[in-house]
Amino acid sequence: MEPNRANCRECGTEWSGAKTAPVGSFPPNAWGLHDFNGNVWEWTEDCWNPDHEGATGNTQPRVSGECHFRVMRGGSWYYFGRLSRSSYRFKNAAEVKSYNIGFRVLRDLQ
Repeated sequence: MEPNRANCRECGTEWSGAKTAPVGSFPPNAWGLHDFNGNVWEWTEDCWNPDHEGATGNTQPRVSGECHFRVMRGGSWYYFGRLSRSSYRFKNAAEVKSYNIGFRVLRDLQ
């Protein structure tokens, strides 16, 4: 993890291991998205599947599989940097609420 690129337990920011960082605290990634990894786990609509076999291959949520579990991505301020990447995923019970789980709101600018 490059310094000052994300908020995770050992990322070395003023918020690391303590709390979420304010929106816009880190520079954008290659696609112009700010604060993409770390800060809070991103709760997705995807039902849990152990791998991507049988996935739709488009942007639609995967609504088949173990739907009492949902996919979490991106890491959080409370967890280690190696988990703060969009390719890391794990399952969490759909009804769980936590101070380090959130979701990303996007707006299409077209």
